[in-house]
Amino acid sequence: MSKSDKFDDLKGNKKKGLSRREFLGYSSAAVVGAALAKPSFGKSNDPHVKPETGMKYRRLGRTNLMISVIGLGNASGSLSRQLGPFLFDKWLMERGAAVNKLLDLGGNFTSTSTSYHNTVELLGSALKNRRDEVYYAIGTSGSGERMRAKFEKALKDLQTDVIDLVFSHGTGDEAAFETMHKLKDEGKIRFVGMSCHDPRLHEWAIKNDYLDWLHIPYNRLGMIKQGSADIPGVERVIKLAKEKDVGVIIIKPMTGNFIPYWAKQTSEPEIQEIMKKLRDYGPQNLYQAMIKWIIQNPNVTACAVGMDTVQQVVEDVEAVTSFEITAHQEELLELYAGVADKDYCRLCTTCVPHCTKGIPVPDILRFRMYYNNYGWGDYAKSLYNELPDYQKVTQCDDCGMCESHCPHQLKIVEKLQEAHSILAEEKTLFA
Repeated sequence: MSKSDKFDDLKGNKKKGLSRREFLGYSSAAVVGAALAKPSFGKSNDPHVKPETGMKYRRLGRTNLMISVIGLGNASGSLSRQLGPFLFDKWLMERGAAVNKLLDLGGNFTSTSTSYHNTVELLGSALKNRRDEVYYAIGTSGSGERMRAKFEKALKDLQTDVIDLVFSHGTGDEAAFETMHKLKDEGKIRFVGMSCHDPRLHEWAIKNDYLDWLHIPYNRLGMIKQGSADIPGVERVIKLAKEKDVGVIIIKPMTGNFIPYWAKQTSEPEIQEIMKKLRDYGPQNLYQAMIKWIIQNPNVTACAVGMDTVQQVVEDVEAVTSFEITAHQEELLELYAGVADKDYCRLCTTCVPHCTKGIPVPDILRFRMYYNNYGWGDYAKSLYNELPDYQKVTQCDDCGMCESHCPHQLKIVEKLQEAHSILAEEKTLFA
């Protein structure tokens, strides 16, 4: 029997004659126990629990995979080389330890992209003896032979013959989905997804029945609304996905790690208050609350969380043993939202068509976030200075159209000017 014979058309339904590895989605006893792995949950998204660790599992839509409500995200791997030799070696060591600890505690999926340095290879090496305990979600960009080549390389790096979940990373079009579905027919991948920041693209892909599952940014600061009245909000897309039986794995659950930036603003009363509460309650309470806030949504399957150390894995898994947000955690969430809401760009792109100068506002504010909040100074500068001059902030005429259309009322012009002042190779004074 050929590989393509093992899969029904574009729905990912299994036929007879499956290998043990291909049988993962139905009988993954090493992950959640035989009772949890049987495809008998219908469309229920109620959590199922691994008693030994308290890890919970939900059905990932039409894939029928029972996945842990949190898995390991690997976006930090995109910049690992810039950490320097000592920190990079430490990051490498922690990567393997973190993902193995997650599996020990009942987690069963990890997500990364071929553009995130060598994280695909790292995961393949770290989990080569635990393949039957993990679902890999691997993303790449492009389409056609370029996309195919990247996925073929990922198969080798993962030391496996099939990738469980693949996604078009950053955007998606008909050509990309055609490539992925061909790979699916060939038995090289199991289920097709996409990842982007624009809810309109997700909605388009869902309505065209391209997706088995999706990655979408969603967090406490995203709120229910994203964009103007004619643009679908994140929660509307998540609800549509549930109706179409498309699995949803959330990305950006921690919003952008704004705390390190806040800590520098010692004169701000609001920041002083939240920093005191973080010392009193422990910072893990905030991050645990962010995870709980997401998985309380019954239309969400799981979230991919960036966890760089074993301790972070332990704390985040502890968060999902109960979905209830404590009074302390709710207080931290509200304090966090009160401060970050004024500074956090949701990357919804609502402002983009209204900029008469064609300035890529969300991209520049993202570079600013990399510099201010992530501490990725050199990387942020390189991204900004790679923009052509006609897209840089120097072209801004302060018309304010971006601000008038921002659904979150951010002071965009001020933030753009700050971004240019810290990122441009040559400083420019604004009138």
